Amino acid sequence: MKVTKDILKKVQKLGDVVFYLYEIVGKKVGVTMNLSRRQHEQRDKGDLIILGEYTDIFTVSEIEREIQGEKGYHVDKDPYWYTVLVQNPKSCTKEAIAKQVANNDFRKASIGSTRKFSQEQVIIIRNEYAQNKNVSAGQLAKKYGVGVNTMTSLIEGRKYSEIPGGVKIRRTISLTCPHCGRIISGAGSGNYYRWHGDNCKNK
Repeated sequence: MKVTKDILKKVQKLGDVVFYLYEIVGKKVGVTMNLSRRQHEQRDKGDLIILGEYTDIFTVSEIEREIQGEKGYHVDKDPYWYTVLVQNPKSCTKEAIAKQVANNDFRKASIGSTRKFSQEQVIIIRNEYAQNKNVSAGQLAKKYGVGVNTMTSLIEGRKYSEIPGGVKIRRTISLTCPHCGRIISGAGSGNYYRWHGDNCKNK
């Protein structure tokens, strides 16, 4: 579909709007500007999970359809931007946007979004792990302030699964504790950081 000058003008009028990519587990993947209303409308259909927050309507439209296909859901015939800007222009008037922004102010309290990392951060972390064989999941967990299991799931793609690029965890990495001298294999599992290093009893 062609993005005309008129459509670009409508995008400019949107201003600083956040587009929420969400999943109704087992049902669908969609995009909304009004998260609180979407939660209310979908409350009987299953758990709503926020997959990401975007400020570019064209980017989120493309990602939405990709994830719909990857997860086996119905893939929308028309991209989200076309639905909003062409088929339903009243949803992006100044008054409508103001109302949506106001309704989203309490989204964290009502939905309980606990996602710590943005899409960009997830990609950076996975690349950091993949490109440096001396870096373990435990080291990255400590660096970014999360548990080893959480970091392992993030790297492998079991968490943030909508973001492509998961990396298989290395199980052969070994680290030597500077305090007791023990060599711990499989440090990515958390054994080294749980019992050695800064937590070693001989420190």
